[in-house]
Amino acid sequence: LLPLNLPGIVGPSAVADAFCEEWRARSSGNAHLHGEMIFYTLDRVEAFRRPPGELRRATIDDFDALLPLAIAAAQDMNLPTMEQIPEEVEKRVRRSVAGNQLFFWVEESSIQAIAAYAETIGKAGARVGLVYTRPELRGRGYGTAITGSLAQLLLDEGQAWVSLFADTANPVSNGVYQRLGFKPELNYRTWLFGPS
Repeated sequence: LLPLNLPGIVGPSAVADAFCEEWRARSSGNAHLHGEMIFYTLDRVEAFRRPPGELRRATIDDFDALLPLAIAAAQDMNLPTMEQIPEEVEKRVRRSVAGNQLFFWVEESSIQAIAAYAETIGKAGARVGLVYTRPELRGRGYGTAITGSLAQLLLDEGQAWVSLFADTANPVSNGVYQRLGFKPELNYRTWLFGPS
């Protein structure tokens, strides 16, 4: 049986679209496309230019400085509404810091960009996410540097591959990821459901 009180569906485009059509037919509800992402994978990082600064792993001492950037990232990335709630972002940031999975690019004492990752069981692979550069610093290579440096670190630490999602509507981030060596594998769509 297909439950009719679902908030939405996320999945490979063909599967998500088919599920959405079936849900519409059975529920007579409304659905709208929230966004489309490209799923990328990489097993070797291409050379990239490094701006001033370095990649650092976040500790609890960095939490207060990083939380506002993570909240801004969730909004900027047009995540589903539930994932943009500051309290939910705070929980995710705390988990990432506790798991040593949150990083930032710092130049002197100024944080330029952030990124995090989650790994599969047994270091079979890791997915980079929450990549965000402060708006006033974009175009200077910080997003490229944090993504490339984190991907290389993960491979060096034994991950078999690194993956990430990028919004199809953002040609800048897609270009950055492809230049770093990420290969597009599959398109994903997010459909949100509501009453008729």
